[in-house]
Amino acid sequence: MDRAGSAEAKHEPARTRAARNAAAISAGAIGLCLTAATLYAAGPIDGLKPRDVTSAAGDAEGRSPASTLHIGYGVNPYSPGDSGIGAMGYDWTKVWVGPWSREPYRVLRREDVQASTLAVWASWDGGRGWPGWIGDEARDRIDYIEAWEIGNEVNLGTNFGWNDSPDAAAYTHILCLAYEQIKAADPTAIIVSAGLAPVGRVPFTYNGHQGYCAPELEWCGGWYQDEREFLREMLAAGAGDCFDALGYHPYGFAARYDAAPGSWECGVNDFCFRGVEAIRDIMVNEFGVNKPIWATEFGWIVNPVEVERDDCLGDSSLAGFNWMTVTLEVQAANLRGAYEYAEANYPWMGAMLLFNLGFAAPPGGNQMSFFAVEALPAEAALPAMV
Repeated sequence: MDRAGSAEAKHEPARTRAARNAAAISAGAIGLCLTAATLYAAGPIDGLKPRDVTSAAGDAEGRSPASTLHIGYGVNPYSPGDSGIGAMGYDWTKVWVGPWSREPYRVLRREDVQASTLAVWASWDGGRGWPGWIGDEARDRIDYIEAWEIGNEVNLGTNFGWNDSPDAAAYTHILCLAYEQIKAADPTAIIVSAGLAPVGRVPFTYNGHQGYCAPELEWCGGWYQDEREFLREMLAAGAGDCFDALGYHPYGFAARYDAAPGSWECGVNDFCFRGVEAIRDIMVNEFGVNKPIWATEFGWIVNPVEVERDDCLGDSSLAGFNWMTVTLEVQAANLRGAYEYAEANYPWMGAMLLFNLGFAAPPGGNQMSFFAVEALPAEAALPAMV
């Protein structure tokens, strides 16, 4: 199916679409347990106009100008126009490039940045460099993008470059340049800082950075920094003036959605959805930054056996995830519970984009397939909230 899709696909009943995707998911494995993938198209949502952002950003107090639901409901989709997003009643989608036309949903664009971003782009357009380019992107797509996420999990070396050492001050410099240029091009754009990855407590200090892992340090095996320490360094470098919302990835791991930080379920690393509360505490009580948090990714991973993919159990990409897998019913209950808990208890939460919808065969990272909700109990459980 091409990007636009057919008229029939645009109006395909949700049940038919779910059945078709279930068949794709159960298709034969290819190579390292990769499954078949399908793109889906969607028709427009009535009443959604360019620059209509009435349901989403939230603010520090959680107010939304047009809805009693202060949270923006969204997904990380394989196809940003997936009709399943609208069928769920959700109104936020994420893109990684473009878009080149109006999507049927509100759009968060993730723009990846790395340690080398400014240097690589330095000579672009007579020296305007990456800041000039990102400003042009915002100007050219002013009618297609509501929000920008600058970077992704930049406290991991693998995401701040190919095993570059995470550097909160360097990232903050890039974030502030992006904020300045995008706001100049589109003052209504929402700027979200990179969703930080929860990596847990790290007992090392490296070159003056607390909570820091480097390849040569004992059991580290790579570059990464405790998300809380990275956040502290970001805010100390002035990042609080360069975003409208802080990005964070409050994955649930093996814990229930309402497991309390410090509990046995969350463990010593606070690996649980409510670990976001510590992030909020650092922002407000340590640095006086009273801005929303956006959960730009969150979710629970299901055991491959639950979706009849026993052949994936030994796959290398799942090695670090096996301990946190849950049943289909638990995934559904936790996702719904997380949204409801945030609505009731987090007036500072902005948009929450679950991970994921439709990642049937992500290249080079097939563990992502098992976070997906399409054609599973979670997809059926979520629409009733909105």
